[in-house]
Amino acid sequence: MKPVHQTILHAPRGNCFSACLASLLEVGCDDVPNIHDFGDEWFYPLNKWLLETHRLVLLMITASTYRSALWLPDEVPFIATCDVGGGWRHAVVMTYRGMEAIVLHDPLPEGGANQSGPVYMYFLVKP
Repeated sequence: MKPVHQTILHAPRGNCFSACLASLLEVGCDDVPNIHDFGDEWFYPLNKWLLETHRLVLLMITASTYRSALWLPDEVPFIATCDVGGGWRHAVVMTYRGMEAIVLHDPLPEGGANQSGPVYMYFLVKP
């Protein structure tokens, strides 16, 4: 993973998710689409773009599902969207060590966004 900072800092078009994806792909933030450009149904077109450009897709899991039914090896990096209040979510790169979520990279240039644990977890996988 190569840490990349977001370039659009404010909702509703912040590109924290794009910066996290760029970090995992080890490319620049401008090389990854902003999910807000796809609208509310961003998951499918982003996966289509990932498949065409990187031969990868995102697998989305709710964090509550992970805690109850899945086992993942430690140190696998993933994008986590976390509640930050006011109905907004912020994306960071996380990993699990045991059942503890660890932030590997916060794409905010100043870092340290006030957030809860992951709500959704996005893993890059080969189809």
